[in-house]
Amino acid sequence: KAAALSPDAIILDLAMPRMDGLEAARHIHKAAPTVPIILHTMYVSPEVERAAQLMGIHKVTSKSSCPDLVAELERLFRDRTSLLTEPLGTPGVNQLNESKKKAGAS
Repeated sequence: KAAALSPDAIILDLAMPRMDGLEAARHIHKAAPTVPIILHTMYVSPEVERAAQLMGIHKVTSKSSCPDLVAELERLFRDRTSLLTEPLGTPGVNQLNESKKKAGAS
C-alpha cells in the first residue's frame, strides 16, 4: 500500500498487532525505498536503533519526547520542499511551486 499511496513519511510503533514495526518497516522499505520511515516507540535502545537502521528506518524517536517526533517531521518536510524546484506532475506539487513563484514575484 505504501507505494500506491505515495506518502511523504510513515510513522510506525515498535509494538503493533500482527507485525512489529521493524518487520513492517522492512516490507515498506522494500516497496517504497524513498519514503522516510520514523519509528516512534517507548522502547528506544541501541539495539532497537541498530535493528531499525537495518530495516530502512530513517529515525527512531521516543514516545516520551513528542517534540523530537515533531522536530524530525518538520526537518523532513523542510528538506523535501526545499528540493522541489521543478514541477513533478502532481497537482499538490504544482500548486506548491506556483505559490512559491507568486510569493517571490510580489
